[in-house]
Amino acid sequence: MLQNSMPVRAGSGPPDPDALLPASPDARVTERRGPDGLPPLFSGTRIATWRRMSLERFLQTRLVVQTPTTWLYDAARAMEDNHVGAVLVHDGQRLVGIVTDRDLGVKALADDLDPFEFELLDIMSSPVATVSSDASVADVAQLMLDRHVRRIPIVDEDAIRGLVTVDDQILERGVDPVTLAAIVRHQLSEPSRLKPRGWTRPGQHSPDAAAGSALRREAHRRRAYARLLRRTLAKTQLTLTDQAELALQIVLTGLLRRVNRGEAADTLAQLPLRLRQYAVANIAAGPDLRINRAAIETELHRRLQVGPTRAAQILEGAIAALKTSIDAGELRDLAIQLPSDLKELLAPQ
Repeated sequence: MLQNSMPVRAGSGPPDPDALLPASPDARVTERRGPDGLPPLFSGTRIATWRRMSLERFLQTRLVVQTPTTWLYDAARAMEDNHVGAVLVHDGQRLVGIVTDRDLGVKALADDLDPFEFELLDIMSSPVATVSSDASVADVAQLMLDRHVRRIPIVDEDAIRGLVTVDDQILERGVDPVTLAAIVRHQLSEPSRLKPRGWTRPGQHSPDAAAGSALRREAHRRRAYARLLRRTLAKTQLTLTDQAELALQIVLTGLLRRVNRGEAADTLAQLPLRLRQYAVANIAAGPDLRINRAAIETELHRRLQVGPTRAAQILEGAIAALKTSIDAGELRDLAIQLPSDLKELLAPQ
């Protein structure tokens, strides 16, 4: 339970069913208002005092929980089928993220992310602000204000118990309208490329062209990596994206350890940034003459926990996927420094 909960107003009764109003005039925020009639936006905005309400009614509500490797398309379909605005992302051990319908529209669609190539891991918000089931509605409202969010999952010892949203707060009439307005205002005040922090709508200022160009380059890099992972899944017949990524890492580092530093750099220059970063951090300067096909298959066998025959199939599939990202001339240069049992795998189809 959160420790900074608000005091209970003595004698508060059930909410008025006819009006969305604070329980009494003294429950209203009395601080100075801005031109729009709302409290000024500043850190630590006070919540009006209202009755404390438990979260029991929000437990075991209808939730959509998916894994980090769920395709964006599948997440969007799940939201549509279940008529919800968010999915919770759980890795099998704990809650690791949340993705909203706005994330799909703004982060995915605006960045031109293919919904069949990108996963929830690529756009999810993490870490997630949560409360335990013994928290109150006041605790949730305070956390929404502090974290500038509209959804708070209820989690007990890594088990997802429910979800509280701003819509729930409106329907349950447990939070006064001024507090609800402040929650929405805080969330809208988050910065974007064309809107500075603290503004609730775009202003009359010039966009940052460099930032926009950087966003487009990053989106292109992510698309390239997602395409490579999908090709690896298809050619290795692995079923999980993290398995495909591990296979690529094992095979690529094996190949590049066998060649000299210059050739390794030339090959890496044609690969997606994420794979390059992994290779740079994990490859010692070559050539390491101990590396051959058997050595790479042994590493696949050990780390993917597959049999020798399956390891050989995965090696062939991963190299076939890598070949789609490297031009023919560079493949020839790479193959020159490899032993014959690996060189034949790099031969043109």
